Amino acid sequence: MSLTFEWDEEMATGIEKIDAQHKDFLELGKKAEELMKDKNLSENDVTGLLDSINGFFELHFKEEEKVMDEIHYKRVTPHKESHQQILSKLKSINLDGIKEDPLMVIIEIKTFIQDIIWDHLFENDKDLGREYRRYQKLFKHMEQSKQEERAENEKKFGVIIKEDNMTIAYLMWDQTYKGNAILVNKEKRASLLKLSALESSTFMRDLFELMRAIQKTFGPDDIELLTISDVDKQFCIHVVPKYKDDPEYGNMYSSHPDFERWPREEYEKLAAEILKNY
Repeated sequence: MSLTFEWDEEMATGIEKIDAQHKDFLELGKKAEELMKDKNLSENDVTGLLDSINGFFELHFKEEEKVMDEIHYKRVTPHKESHQQILSKLKSINLDGIKEDPLMVIIEIKTFIQDIIWDHLFENDKDLGREYRRYQKLFKHMEQSKQEERAENEKKFGVIIKEDNMTIAYLMWDQTYKGNAILVNKEKRASLLKLSALESSTFMRDLFELMRAIQKTFGPDDIELLTISDVDKQFCIHVVPKYKDDPEYGNMYSSHPDFERWPREEYEKLAAEILKNY
């Protein structure tokens, strides 16, 4: 393509904010072209354009480096170095004789802007855009998988009481034992033994917090714990409040396939009560 200061889709990185800023940069190129035709070109016109370019790069490079940090960009060091080189080149624009011949400085500025478009935008920024799109594709895929897994867990267990870094506490659909809950490890590990020492201690901490919250909410006479390690390779501990006035008190927990299913709002209300007592 022939280089003009008109936006072309070949310039697009796919990063909305970056592309919008690149369009602003092209406008600065157009401004340089306009000033070259101005017979009354002054020193203030030139310094005003340089100030605008400096302001642009101060904002633009921060935005680009923010994106790099977000996606853990592998070529972050050379890309940031190119930013410093651009700033150094901008500072090196020869302002000697600007009063006598401001046109020569404007020509140098226009050439500088063209070089940035070819060397930086079409090389470094396009590469950053490709990496960003790969990251977004992977991230969206992970988010979709996460949502599917949450839907699967909700179907099996119930509504979420509380989510921590490592675990999710669910209020079970079967509320034959009021406050019946389960703590699920987010990563699918088949047993407690497959967790690291730090992971197992974190899981147990979350478990005791759930037990205390259930105790505060319902005041059960006892809480039974059942380890479940073979459900879709997902390590869980079932937390079952037990009450002395229940005919099943003193017996091992057993499932109730014919339990009464409440409206969802009732489960959410109960889960919110437990959450208050964390």
